[in-house]
Amino acid sequence: MGDTHEASRLTIRMRSDGSGGHWMAREKDDRFVHFRSEYFKSMLTTMAALAAEHVFYGENTSGVGGDMSSVAHQAAIMVGHAAMPPERVPMPATMTRSEEEAARKKLDDYFLDTGGKLLAVASLSDHYAEALTRPDKRQLAARIVGHAYLVAYKFAEQNKDAISRVADELVERRELNGDEITQLMDSLHLKPAVVDYLEERTWPRL
Repeated sequence: MGDTHEASRLTIRMRSDGSGGHWMAREKDDRFVHFRSEYFKSMLTTMAALAAEHVFYGENTSGVGGDMSSVAHQAAIMVGHAAMPPERVPMPATMTRSEEEAARKKLDDYFLDTGGKLLAVASLSDHYAEALTRPDKRQLAARIVGHAYLVAYKFAEQNKDAISRVADELVERRELNGDEITQLMDSLHLKPAVVDYLEERTWPRL
């Protein structure tokens, strides 16, 4: 999200409402509309805690409940209000039509299963829940959420050492702000997730 946002706070201090640490980012410019890719990036950052807990611990804590509620809200907005369907994942041009159809069916089943499980346990306000009462919209949302989980998980898995360094820094300093966050992240050389959409055995399972 670095093109559109700047990090303002990263902390593990307990908040007054009893919730744990958090991070905050603000948009560089005031905007009233956002692209689908920006919604998906926002969902990835919101999904990050859940994915990282699964990578590091093999299960998640109760601390990600609010995050998953936010993920469900974002998915509901995308399919229920903003006319944003799931992304069509690119496939190798060398594939035959039947090979591509079979690969997409496997991937789609994974997204539906994974995203469906995450939506089923997420808390939703009545306003957003209504957008997902229609089976077709709920399936679209599940595909988006399942895709986001796969990318977030692979990012955490492939950047595990760097994430551990961030955690160590926060344990020592408790809180980072503004340029401190930028400098730390720049020093880590984080790499975008590499996702093999054709290799089913590499996909994390819930």
